[in-house]
Amino acid sequence: MKVLCAGGAGYLGGAVVDVLMEAGHEVRVYDSLIYSDLYMAEVDFVRGDVRNEDALLPHLNWAEAVVWLAALVGDAACERKKEEAKEVNQRAVACLRSNFDGRIVFPSTCSVYGKSDGLATEAGTPLAPVSVYGQTKVASEEAMLDSDSVIFRLGTLFGLSNRHGRFRMDLVVNAMTVKACVDGKVIVNGGSQWRPLLHVQDAARAIVIGLTGERGIYNLVAQNMTIDELAGLVKAEVPGTEVERATDAQDVVDPRNYRADGSKATNILGFLPSKPVVAGIREIRSLVRSGRLADPNSARFMN
Repeated sequence: MKVLCAGGAGYLGGAVVDVLMEAGHEVRVYDSLIYSDLYMAEVDFVRGDVRNEDALLPHLNWAEAVVWLAALVGDAACERKKEEAKEVNQRAVACLRSNFDGRIVFPSTCSVYGKSDGLATEAGTPLAPVSVYGQTKVASEEAMLDSDSVIFRLGTLFGLSNRHGRFRMDLVVNAMTVKACVDGKVIVNGGSQWRPLLHVQDAARAIVIGLTGERGIYNLVAQNMTIDELAGLVKAEVPGTEVERATDAQDVVDPRNYRADGSKATNILGFLPSKPVVAGIREIRSLVRSGRLADPNSARFMN
């Protein structure tokens, strides 16, 4: 199948492209390289901005399916650049829908649930995003509803993508593990907030399953953990780590609090996550201790 992977040079994109190629698909990556200086994966590559409809259209005409990873990702990035977030995360998606009738695999986010009690399900839990990022994803989900699409509400990703994919430090498992290895401590802000967590490589496998799976909306999650539980797990895997509490003067507790039920993706698509949180902690710990992460504070690792 000819698959256009928009945003395929990013953190998740690196893993997705690998799985697509391993599955025998003909892959073309369309990416603006806003987080990278170069892209070295051995795949057909076009440098372009998804907001440029004229530039994007020939590649949509080429494709039999589209994996749409292009987005301004994360609460902080979207809060700082609200108009750009709407342009990339909503208007470009509207352009996609107007110009492409084939299968679309669209990663959304579990943060569309915002602040939710109980276990969030795809049909039973109201959407109540508390961030611009979540709001733009809700709007794009709505634009996809009458299309041949599979929408994945991703848990918070963690772990290493692939040898070409970028690393991200603005993800809670990754950041906490690196801080434990480098500083010998982690600072917990709040602690009782729940997060659904998912290894980036498991997300990539699910996205490729979505190319031929039953259309619909699916939560993707490996484990639901509180921030306190995560800090305890990092401490156990990085002996000597101190866990400190943030004071009111240091930060404001993140209002997001949600757990997600991933059983629908298992029952309908046959998706089973293969990498638990502890596996991600261990691979990042190995990355740091081997000296392969020269500057964890580099802006290139932050959205």
